[in-house]
This record gives sequence, structure tokens and C-alpha cells, in this order.
Amino acid sequence: MGVPMKPPIHEDIPRHSNRALVWCLVAGLAVLVLLGGALVCGGVFFFGWKGYSRVSELAREFEQRGYTRVQGQVVEVTQPVSAPTVYIAQVLRVKADVHGDLAVLAQVAEIEATVNGDIDFVGQTLAVKKTGVVTGDIRCRAAQSIDVQGTVKGDITGTYQALTRSTVQAEKDS
Repeated sequence: MGVPMKPPIHEDIPRHSNRALVWCLVAGLAVLVLLGGALVCGGVFFFGWKGYSRVSELAREFEQRGYTRVQGQVVEVTQPVSAPTVYIAQVLRVKADVHGDLAVLAQVAEIEATVNGDIDFVGQTLAVKKTGVVTGDIRCRAAQSIDVQGTVKGDITGTYQALTRSTVQAEKDS
């Protein structure tokens, strides 16, 4: 039969250095971080694009009904408006009178003047300030809150989470 094999002794087994093991772990973690970052960025891009597409679709809907489109990061209306207008903004401040309907696609919209017409709103917060008057209806397709400190003569309808009114305003024409 031959000579029995003797078990290897500790010095005969090749050892991986700790440094190589650490580098493998670091490289593995780096790959995981990069993949996770790519997934997060892809998700943000996908859902951001999807949200932007929805806003553009809504704006086109109003444009097809004859509304003029105005968009920007922060939009301040300081000159009177006499045509139906759709505003796309992060923040919209209406500081001049409006004679016509408004469509507002904004995170925050503040009405500080008179709107002689209806308002269609999609966004987080719609605030009718103390100096604000809306003679028509407010229709919310989606809103987190509506804060009425001024006057709304029409109905407030649609989907919103909270509606607050001061004690002075909110008259409804009969």
C-alpha cells in the first residue's frame, strides 16, 4: 500500500492575508453602495419623470380648453390677468386681480388679490390670504390643505386632506 500521508502542518496551508480579505470586503461594499445608489437614482428619476409627465398632461388638458400656460420655479402675478391661465410652478403668488379662470399646478399657491372666476388646483397647499377673494368655485383635484383667510364666494370641492377657514369669510352666494 504505500506510505501513509501525514496531515499537513499549519505552515503548509497557504494563508490569505488579512489585508486581501479587507480589500475584498471593501470592494464588495462599494459595489453594493453603487448598486443601491443606482436603484435610488433610477427610482427618483422614474417617479419624478412620471410626476412631471402627469403635470404636463394636466397642463395640456387646460391648454386645449383655451388656457394660456405660464410656468416657472416661483411665479408672482403682479399685473392683472384677463384670460384663462394655467400656472405650473413650485410657488405661485397671485398679487394682481384676475378676470378669468385659473388652473394651478403648484406645490404652494397664495391668492392675495381678487380672482373673478374659478380655480382648479393640484398641489400641496392653496391659501386664500386675508386680502384674497375668489368669486367662483375652487375645485381641487388633489391637495393636502386649503387655507381660507379671505373670501371664497363659490363652492370648495374635490379631494383635499384639510380645509381651514377664518371666522370672517367663506360666504356662499345663494
